[in-house]
Amino acid sequence: MPEEKDIAERRSRLSPAQRALLQSRLGGESTARSIGPRARRAPQSLIPLQAAGAKPPFFCVHPSHGSVFGYVDLARYLGTDQPFYGLQSPALDGEQQSYHSIEDMATDYIRALRALGPQELYLLGGWSMGGIVAYEMAQQLLREGEQLGLLALFDVGPEAFGRRLTANDYSLEVNWFIAELILVIMVVYVTMVYGPIAAFLVELFPTRIRYTSMSLPYHIGNGWFGGMLPLLATAIVAAYGNIYWGLWYPIIVAVMTAVIGFIFLRETKDTDIAKT
Repeated sequence: MPEEKDIAERRSRLSPAQRALLQSRLGGESTARSIGPRARRAPQSLIPLQAAGAKPPFFCVHPSHGSVFGYVDLARYLGTDQPFYGLQSPALDGEQQSYHSIEDMATDYIRALRALGPQELYLLGGWSMGGIVAYEMAQQLLREGEQLGLLALFDVGPEAFGRRLTANDYSLEVNWFIAELILVIMVVYVTMVYGPIAAFLVELFPTRIRYTSMSLPYHIGNGWFGGMLPLLATAIVAAYGNIYWGLWYPIIVAVMTAVIGFIFLRETKDTDIAKT
C-alpha cells in the first residue's frame, strides 16, 4: 500500500539511534521478532539499542544527563550478535520518578531489565554516574543469588566508592540558580560582541549603506546563522549520537566568517568611506 511504502521510506532515512528510539517507543516489528513478546511490556526506561543476537544482553545505565544515546556507537561496535540495552532515566519521558538513594534507583532499574525475563548471566555497565548505579545493581543481584558475567565501569574514578553515595550526589534535578546564572553570563557575552560589531560597521560603511544595503546581510548573519544554531546542533547530535558533534556547526560558521573577512573586507584607516 502507498501508506506503508511512505512509512518504510521515512524509516529508512532515520539514523540508527533514531530507529532504536522509535522501536523502543512503538514496539516495532523487528524488535518484537528479536526479543519476543516481552519487549512490548518492557518499561519506558529500557531502550533496545541492539535487540538481535543470541548472546546474553548487555545492560548499560545512563550517565547524569539521563540519555542513553551515548552508547549507540558502542552497541554498533559490539556487533549484531550482541544484544545491547540502555537504561534511560524515566524523567526523560515525563515520568516524575523520585529516587531517594542510589540503591532505590538500582532496584528500579533491576526491575526494568527483568521485564525481559530471567538471565543466566547479567552483563552490566555504566558511564560516569551510570557506573555507580551499575555497581549497586551488581551488588543487589549478587545478594539475590544471580550470576554476574560482567561489570564494566566507564569513566568512574575509585574515589566514587570511598563513601556511601546518595541520589543527591548525582541529582538529575535542574539547578535553576546555576542555569539562570549561565544564561545571564551568555547575555553579557552577547552584549560584549555587539559593541565591537557596531564599531566595525561604522568604520567600514557610510550611514547610507549601513542602514540600507547592510541591513539584510547583517540580520541574515545574526538571525539565520545564530538563530538556527540550537536546531541544527541538536539535529547533528541526534543523527550521530555524539554530544560534541553539534559544536561543528558554530566552528564551521566562525571559520567561514574569518576567511571571508580576511579576503574581502578592506582596510579603511585614513580613508573617507563616505566618498568611496
